[in-house]
Amino acid sequence: MNRILKIAALIIGITGAAVLAVILIFPRQAKGPEQVGSLEDVRQYFMQITSDNLPPALSVAVMKDGRLVYSEAFGSADGLAGIEAGTDTLFPWWSVTKLFTAAAVLKLCEQGKIELDSSVGVYLPWFNLTDKNGEPAEATIRQLLEHQSGLKDIIPEGIAWIHPAGAPPVSQTRIVADRLNGDYRRLLFKPGTETKYSNTGYIVLSAVIETVSGISYEDWVMENIIAPLGLNDTVFLRSEAQQLRTASGSMNAAGFFSVMLKIFGPDDFREKYVSGRLDGRIWLKPLYTDYTASTGLSGTAEELAIFGNWLMSGTGPAAVLMPETLIKMRIEPPLQDLPDSSSGDKVFGLGLKVWKHNGMRVYGHSGGGPGYGALLAIIPEQELVIAVNANDTSINRDEIFRVLAAVKW
Repeated sequence: MNRILKIAALIIGITGAAVLAVILIFPRQAKGPEQVGSLEDVRQYFMQITSDNLPPALSVAVMKDGRLVYSEAFGSADGLAGIEAGTDTLFPWWSVTKLFTAAAVLKLCEQGKIELDSSVGVYLPWFNLTDKNGEPAEATIRQLLEHQSGLKDIIPEGIAWIHPAGAPPVSQTRIVADRLNGDYRRLLFKPGTETKYSNTGYIVLSAVIETVSGISYEDWVMENIIAPLGLNDTVFLRSEAQQLRTASGSMNAAGFFSVMLKIFGPDDFREKYVSGRLDGRIWLKPLYTDYTASTGLSGTAEELAIFGNWLMSGTGPAAVLMPETLIKMRIEPPLQDLPDSSSGDKVFGLGLKVWKHNGMRVYGHSGGGPGYGALLAIIPEQELVIAVNANDTSINRDEIFRVLAAVKW
C-alpha cells in the first residue's frame, strides 16, 4: 500500500475507531468515586475496571515521603493463560523510558561529554538537518530533550519498527543513520519556537550517547543509571525468568491501536505478534520496539515509583545525578499556563512533562503503545510519587491518578 493510500486508510480507520470507541468502550469505563473516603474506595474502583478488562491488569505503587506506602496489582496478566497480575509483574513502559534517556544525557553533561546547548551536529556531523526550504539547519541537545527540535515524529510509520523476543537488538545509531533520512531530517519548524512531541528526537539522543560513550545506548543506561539505583527488574531486554513475570499485552479488537497496526504495522504482524483473541480483545506475544531510547524499558510499578522518588528527591542507593542537575529537569511555568491533565497540551522540561492538579504542579510522563500503558506522576509539594502499569494502552490515566492522589497518604 503506497503512502497516499495508507494516509487515506488511516483517516477512515481513525474515524471508524473513534465511533466504535464511543459505542463500545467509553460507556463501559467506570468513573472513579467522586469523593475518595479511603483506600478501599480506590481498590474497589480498580477491581471494577480490571473485571471489565479496561485494562485487564493494573499494577500501582505509591511512595510518600520517600517510603513505599502502597503496592497492589489487579486483574489478568494473561487472559488466555489465566495468569493473575502481581506486584512483581513487569510491564513495558513505552514512552516513560524517555525520562531515563534524559537522565543519561544529563549524566554525560556532568561528565563534560555533552553540552546541552551544543548542536546535534557537534556529535553526529553526518546527521544533516534542513529547514522547510531545504537550507541547512541545526537543533541543540536541549531542544531534543524539550521536544522543541522541529523533528518529525516517527509515528505512525514507526509502529512497524518492532521485533519479536529472541530477535537480535537493533543498533540505535544505525536506526538514525539508515532510517531517519528524507523527511525525518527536514525540520517542521525553527527549533526553539514550538513544542511538538517527537520520539525521533530521543532516538537521535541515543546515537549521541553511543557516540560520546563508545558503548551501546542500552549498556550505558543500564550501567550508569539503572544499576546504581538498584532497579533489578528495570531492563531493556527481559531475561527468561523476567519474561515469565511479564504481563501479556492486549488491545481492544475495535480500538485505535488495532486499527493503526492493521494499517502501519508489519505485514506479518498477526502471524508473529498475536497469540489469540478472547472476548473482543487481542492478546499479544512478547515484542520489543527497535527504538529503545524513547520506548524500550520494562519494569514493575514499584521500581518505577522508586525511580520517580529519585527524580523528585535525589535520594536512593547511589548519587546518580547531582541535586542541581535533577532540579534542571523541571520547569515552573505559571500554574494558569499548565494543562489540567497528563494528556493535555505538552509542557516539557528536560524530559519531564509538567501539568497541574488541585493547584499543584505534577511532573512525570505517560507511556503507551500496542498492548500497554503506563504513568509516572510526581507531586513534589506533597512528596508523593504515583506509578501505574497496565496491559492495555487505552487506560484512563488521569482518572486513575486522580483517585490515587485523593487518598490521605
